[in-house]
Amino acid sequence: MNAGTTHVDITPLAGMHTFEKNSLTQLHWRTAIDPLYAKVLVLESDGVKACIISADINAIDNRCRDEFRAAASKLGIAPEATICHALQNHSCPQMGYPRDFLKCHREPADLWEKLTEGDTAYREFAMSRIIDAMAQANANLAPASLGAASGVEGRVAWNRRMVTKSGEVQMPLFMDPKLARHLEAPIDPELGVVSIQGESLAPLALLVNYTCHPVNLHPYRMEHIISADWPGALSRELKTIYGDACTPLVLNGACGDVNPWDPWDPDFVRDHLRMGRILARTAELTIDEITYTPDVAIDYCTRVIDIPWRSEPGADLDAALAYMEQHPEPIFSDERKVAIDQEWMLHAWRVETHERAKQDVTYGYEIQVLRLNDVAIVCVPGEPFAELGLAIKRGSRAGLTYVVHMPVWPDPCYIPTPDAFENGGYETGPRMAQLDRNAHHQIVDAAIETIADLFA
Repeated sequence: MNAGTTHVDITPLAGMHTFEKNSLTQLHWRTAIDPLYAKVLVLESDGVKACIISADINAIDNRCRDEFRAAASKLGIAPEATICHALQNHSCPQMGYPRDFLKCHREPADLWEKLTEGDTAYREFAMSRIIDAMAQANANLAPASLGAASGVEGRVAWNRRMVTKSGEVQMPLFMDPKLARHLEAPIDPELGVVSIQGESLAPLALLVNYTCHPVNLHPYRMEHIISADWPGALSRELKTIYGDACTPLVLNGACGDVNPWDPWDPDFVRDHLRMGRILARTAELTIDEITYTPDVAIDYCTRVIDIPWRSEPGADLDAALAYMEQHPEPIFSDERKVAIDQEWMLHAWRVETHERAKQDVTYGYEIQVLRLNDVAIVCVPGEPFAELGLAIKRGSRAGLTYVVHMPVWPDPCYIPTPDAFENGGYETGPRMAQLDRNAHHQIVDAAIETIADLFA
């Protein structure tokens, strides 16, 4: 096997801005407490290539993904073998969002051009750098060996859906702790490591898979702080251990209902640096157990399944339709007209979900699987709950299965479990969970079948 890797700084330049995803409020970044990077790994074995991109940003939409895949094709890498992963860091920009956010409410046209101008500037800036990094990683291909192992780390992540004594579901950070009854569901504590070793016998690159929202600094995002959160801290710790020649690529799992907020400790302080140190130590112990081989089978497969858009009547829809009939054009909450009123956005988003269900029969949901010997890397769009990742792992035929969520705002947002829909809460409303209630089972079944195709 041959491997090549590199990284590139994609911290926004002065003057660039992006958006708060729920209100289209422009965010002008003021303070970068640590830089943002995109890491690229290219693997080649027996004429088959694969490329993995891991970026310290909030989301990569499908148009940007397609541009990265087109660039990979010029390097002899199949689009289906190119993984474009955004860590869903809430203290950083995104790529591509939100130009086509509200398809049913785009008037006046010049408004959307004005609101997305900064987003376009950052997208072009980051994309050109990442595409150059892909070419550099491909040029760096050299003999290497590969191995993988998993550890367990359950001290830094918690299910973020608290069932209260009244039976409602709330996020622990925003509720009275005296109302707590129990957490709704499990986390995924597996910490998976795929290590690529160069001829010096030192790790050339590390793929580290863990499941948790990067929100140690959230909701302080509105203070316009840039940070790579725990994935950035983990990467820096691993570089300290293994040297600057090592490129750690973090792959975030099905973290839709998992946060780094301890709901049981009243004195808990969110600290992305501490979380990075703990994860790095667990990764180091895991890496010590790895055995390597230069003989690596690389294979890949994608499957697109049709999932219906969610269409549910209710008082909230009636209220949203009435509101939007009275206020068809955006209402601003500031004099400069760069922040759209939150109430207008919430109603517009609800109507948008309803209109999509009427106009589009299904959403084309792409499941992407990359095989590296006995390791399956399974990429699923949106924000699936941890139980979705666990269910895929239970049904997988691979020796090790690492699930990676692919945030592509605004589609398809959260993918709750059927039980979570019954319990309600932030992630289950029609604005936040836009796909059919049965999407969880459809995705799990299709992912398991896709893995089976590669590991038959």
